Amino acid sequence: MMFITTAYLRVSHPIISGTPPIRLQIEERARTYGKDEDTKRQEKEETIRKWQREWEVTVEVGQWTKRLIPNVATWTNRKHGNVDYYLTQMLSGHGCFAAYLHKFALIESDICWYCQERDDAAHTFLHCIRWIRERTIVETAIGETLSTENITNTMIDSKEGWDVIAQMAKGIISKKEEEERTRKRQLQGQE
Repeated sequence: MMFITTAYLRVSHPIISGTPPIRLQIEERARTYGKDEDTKRQEKEETIRKWQREWEVTVEVGQWTKRLIPNVATWTNRKHGNVDYYLTQMLSGHGCFAAYLHKFALIESDICWYCQERDDAAHTFLHCIRWIRERTIVETAIGETLSTENITNTMIDSKEGWDVIAQMAKGIISKKEEEERTRKRQLQGQE
């Protein structure tokens, strides 16, 4: 199964969409041209193994994503769940997070607007005091404390788990974006 996602061009790796890098897809097609279905299946598995090896040694990009999605096959072979705009931000760490916006000089500081800690995806979804209610809903539904290690496992294990995480991501990101727009308007009004 192949998935598509909504992401900015700068998202570090196609793993979020579950689509192998084009180069690996081309290599696979070259190896399977004119072959039987069993050979095609074996070569697809080899493509996933190659992708996993590359994913494991990549150090320059996607460290948050790599912590959430350590296993390419598990993520790409899931039976349910589409990644949308909000989940893409959560899984990539690219979005309405002060650390990300500050990196591109879009805001002055990487500090959280609510609790004065560095604001990245991990902070927002796992630690920020502003989002306790949203986390509590998820933690009640899954029966454990939300952590880097169990976010994607919860999503992959069941459609219900996927849905509760997706709802949390949408709720938090939507509110953060709305509050960021309000802050910008207020700052423009002061000038």
